[in-house]
Amino acid sequence: MSNVRQNSVRVLISKTPTNNSKLRHNAKLISNTKLRFKITKLLRDVFINRRVWKNADVIIAADEFSIPISYIAARIFGKKLIICIHGTYATECLDKSRSNLYLAAYRYSCAITSVSDYTKSKLVVRLPEIEEKISVIPLSITLHNSEIMPSQMLAKDYFVAVGPLKSRKGSIYAVRAIAELRDQGIFARLILIGAEESKGKYAEEVYKQIKASQISDLIEFTGFISDTERDALIAAAIANILPSINDNQHYEGFGYVHLEANRLGVPTIGSRDCGNESAIVNGVTGYLTPQRDHLALANKMKDLYDNIHQSYASKGQTIQMLGRLGYGPSLPPSPRWSIENKLRRA
Repeated sequence: MSNVRQNSVRVLISKTPTNNSKLRHNAKLISNTKLRFKITKLLRDVFINRRVWKNADVIIAADEFSIPISYIAARIFGKKLIICIHGTYATECLDKSRSNLYLAAYRYSCAITSVSDYTKSKLVVRLPEIEEKISVIPLSITLHNSEIMPSQMLAKDYFVAVGPLKSRKGSIYAVRAIAELRDQGIFARLILIGAEESKGKYAEEVYKQIKASQISDLIEFTGFISDTERDALIAAAIANILPSINDNQHYEGFGYVHLEANRLGVPTIGSRDCGNESAIVNGVTGYLTPQRDHLALANKMKDLYDNIHQSYASKGQTIQMLGRLGYGPSLPPSPRWSIENKLRRA
């Protein structure tokens, strides 16, 4: 929780704490770390930090988990409430045991910001009466806030996918796309950054797919690595891929990893009909493909692979070059990625 003064308006930002984040009075917000919570703990946090709430003119619930405590504090101390929604939890909270509290918060708030048009549409389906107060403000990123700068070295022969093995992340479709490329004679690797071999029904499905496709030599799990190591892997990749799918109530609210890849000069591939549409400028910063379609995904991956390995019949040579954003020699026959247009944020 942090205080910000903007144009003489005192703003209090409430968000889910990390393990090390503490508030005034050395107290942690213990009531807003998951969708299920105890009212007694929520009221305890409101009371302990009452001076902070009282001093604010506006309270911002920076994520869905912070909505209950922010709403209670706003009502008790007569403050304006702004809610920020990011994805699945924006609507899933309406199906939990404390759904009445979230419902009241949405209706009480003076404004709601959504990271994508898709996330907004999902909430509007549930609560059409609040549509007018929802504004879409996509996430943004500082271009060079990493130790790894956009690299001008030749891209290596691999794609990256960042995050754990989850159905919503479409991990199995990334694996199938790699198998399809192999069948076409393209032996590109897939490095699953942050993913590690783990138990679980979906993970088992992914492992079985890898084994059945006989591509174990083309798939690498990094497990946990540092941000610097992650950025170094992304910077040298052909592209980042996140073939998100809508899995029952779960969906990709935005896809911040797309911006993280773009920041490093790397194009990215995501899915249509989810928050990826607000993170990718199709054909400029990356590609959007239909959900659950590994062939369409493989085709776009092949386009980017071919852009890296350009064949010149006149010389009979294969020249490796960057198909990434803003780098490599300017060759008219090759589709180029514009660094100037790579992040069109609202």
